[in-house]
Parts: sequence; C-alpha cells; structure tokens
Amino acid sequence: MLLRAVDYGERDRVATLFTRSHGRLSAFAPGARGSRRRFVAAFEPFALIRVELVRGRGELWRLRDATVSRAFGAVLRDLDRMAAASAALEIVRESVPEGATDPEVLDEVIALFEAIDRGELPRQTLVGFALRACAHLGHAPRLDACATCGRPRPRKKPAFFDGARGGVVCQSCGGGPIVLGAATLDRMQRTLDGEIVDWPAEPLAEAARVLVDHLQAQVGKELPCVGWLTR
Repeated sequence: MLLRAVDYGERDRVATLFTRSHGRLSAFAPGARGSRRRFVAAFEPFALIRVELVRGRGELWRLRDATVSRAFGAVLRDLDRMAAASAALEIVRESVPEGATDPEVLDEVIALFEAIDRGELPRQTLVGFALRACAHLGHAPRLDACATCGRPRPRKKPAFFDGARGGVVCQSCGGGPIVLGAATLDRMQRTLDGEIVDWPAEPLAEAARVLVDHLQAQVGKELPCVGWLTR
C-alpha cells in the first residue's frame, strides 16, 4: 500500500510503502515519473499494489516494479471518502515505525477502504479505524480508569479526557481539557473491545475531537488529514 510518494530529481520518486512482509519502508523508484510500463497507475492513491523490491543502501529499498492489484475507485469520487482514506494513511505513516510489521493495521486500512468504497459513512468509519489502529499499535486511549492514577472511572457518567496523558483523567489528578459524555465513552470502549457500534451525531463529534487530540499527542505533531474529523 502506498502511503506517500515524493518526486526526486526529474524522473525518479521515493515511495513510502506499507507492506505485509516488511512493514513500513521507503523505496527509491528510478524513472517512476516517466515510466508507463513498470509503474502503471501504481502511484495512484487508495489502492493495493504488488511490488518487486530489492535491498538498497541503508534503509532505502529499490522499487523495481509495481502494479495495482486492487483499486477502490469509489473512494476517489467523493471528497469526504478521500479525506477519510487520506487520514487513515496519515495515521499509519506517522505512527508505524520504519521496518515495523503490523499486519493487523494493514488489514484495518483495507477494511476501511472497503467500507467507504461501498458507501459507509466516512467519519464513522474513520473513528472506528483510528480506535482499533491505536489498540493494535499499543497506544489506545485509557477509558476504563484514570490514565494518571489508575482509579476506575465511574460508569454512566461523563469524564475528563487529556490526549497528552493518554486517556480519561479524574478530577483528583487535575481533569483534562475535554469532557466526554457517558454515551461517547461507552461507544469508544465497545469499539476497542471489537464491537461495531452506531454513532449518533453528538457522540461521533466528541469521539472525533478526542481522537484528534490523542493521536497528535502520541506522534508529537499536528496531523492535518486526521484534523478533518473535527471540521
């Protein structure tokens, strides 16, 4: 899966790929900007591609060939679908370390592409993806107890949330900048537990806001594509 492609010189490109066998990697694609034979449509976004790679110098691989194995054409026909797909790729690109293999995360991206390609609501789909991806990557937000002291969160009550501290924070530990309703917390926890849940407008907006806060705190930088969730 192509995460990003950057032009290099007049004819070449450097591609950031997310592969099942080698994880996230960077590959030099000589002549990619001019070749219509070896890289036919392979640098188009939101597709699964089959690649032929060889080891290069250092961490940079060499991309010898790339072809599309599965396209998700409907994603490209709607701006919100494109925004959700772009945000998912940004989460992977900024959260998965170079060389780390996370096949579960790759499967989550594919599932997101499939869902929005068949017309499921982009924001709901992306919220579910972001929560599950965080869980697979080991930095899911703490929702059942205070992220600072570990005191269990009272059920069926709102709670403070602080992305910088990784989850809900009790009043004794200073609370947080965001207040989450009980319905939102319940849906977020059920999603982390593997359930498929419905997202009414208010819980969806609350979950989107805290996920943007949480993800940006985890990677230590602004995530422009993920920020679409709150627009």
